[in-house]
Amino acid sequence: MSSETIIAHIDIDKAHRPRAGRLTDAIASDGHFMRGKVANLSHDIHFQWRDRTINVELKDFSSDGKSDYVASAINSDGRLYHQALLARPKASRARQIKE
Repeated sequence: MSSETIIAHIDIDKAHRPRAGRLTDAIASDGHFMRGKVANLSHDIHFQWRDRTINVELKDFSSDGKSDYVASAINSDGRLYHQALLARPKASRARQIKE
């Protein structure tokens, strides 16, 4: 692994889904990336490069109208709502939780 390699970790709850397989194939085909571990993550994918991190949440937009994307993002008990709070800088997160 070179210092330029980006490590992509996948959430354990998402690892069995078909898109995780497609992601693994894409990672294997690009020398800039390396598949990391499957772990219990706050988001679907955790990219790590040196001391920098990007957390990514993948959402499906199903054609059958069963997508929960909007509800997950705007309801305070939704997973995406809480992930957005986690992704914020700590000082901003503290203000949001107090409000």
